[in-house]
Amino acid sequence: MSMAAGAAALVAVGTVLKAYGDYQAAGAQEKQLENAQDVAVRNAAIARAVAGRNAEAARRDTKERIRAQQAAAKEAMAERRLAFGASGSMSGSTLEVLAGMAARDEMNRAAIEYSGRVQEQNIRFGGEFSAWQYGVQATQYGNQARTIAKMKKLQALGTLLEGGAAAAMTYGSLKKSPAKKPGSDAWDPFTVPN
Repeated sequence: MSMAAGAAALVAVGTVLKAYGDYQAAGAQEKQLENAQDVAVRNAAIARAVAGRNAEAARRDTKERIRAQQAAAKEAMAERRLAFGASGSMSGSTLEVLAGMAARDEMNRAAIEYSGRVQEQNIRFGGEFSAWQYGVQATQYGNQARTIAKMKKLQALGTLLEGGAAAAMTYGSLKKSPAKKPGSDAWDPFTVPN
């Protein structure tokens, strides 16, 4: 084998190894992005589930606060009736006071229920927003993985073509210039003559 053919073969082998390494690296990156996509999809499901549990807990807490408020209101009403009854006064103004207390208690109950519903909705919406963000992330990772899957073959082909051209140029330039004899003191197998 001539020196030109040997050098061209080395360039060709190096090119094949580089193309294979690039292809493997792109495959690893593609797999990493696919895994990241899977994680983002799972995170979206987790965000929805956690928001659902937290919203349910907020709903139960609201019901408990309403129950406690109603129990306290009934107790206060009973004490007020007892006080009015002990004084012997169950006149119009006394009934107005009791009606006002009942209305205030109902307004307090409605306010607790409303704030509980708002809290529950905010928790659910927050969970859905987080899930949406993870969904966007998953889509981006998937798109990147698909792009890499398509491009890794083209990149490897480009590397092979570039290396083939370099091997041909190396062979051609070494074939044109005569090699110095191995016995001469100026011979250097790694120098490409002009």
